[in-house]
Amino acid sequence: MGDADALAAMTHPNFIINNPLGETGDGARMVSRFRSGETKLERLARIIERVAITDDVGIVMGREVVVSDPKSLEGQTRPAGKQVLRRFSNIYLWRNGAWKWLARHASERPEAPSAADLVKGFE
Repeated sequence: MGDADALAAMTHPNFIINNPLGETGDGARMVSRFRSGETKLERLARIIERVAITDDVGIVMGREVVVSDPKSLEGQTRPAGKQVLRRFSNIYLWRNGAWKWLARHASERPEAPSAADLVKGFE
């Protein structure tokens, strides 16, 4: 499903995640969920608001507008086609000439996406 091998290759062995369902996990579980379709999205728009690099650590923060696949774990908990706004932070570590994905936190915003978010998200 998707390019799980590429995802696995860019993921640091110590990767950790706090996902929008409120669960924590590791890289192996994340790649497994990606491969099985448990995390499949119909649409994703990522709006990057901030990037910072300090020594060998890179941080990317912003918001995402997503529509979960109805068969995914998130998609089974909401109406089909529902657009959800999330906040995210992705952390990367520079090792051996490449950025490795070290950590991710994503959570849903309690308010509905604004018209501006939706327009930006799906331009």
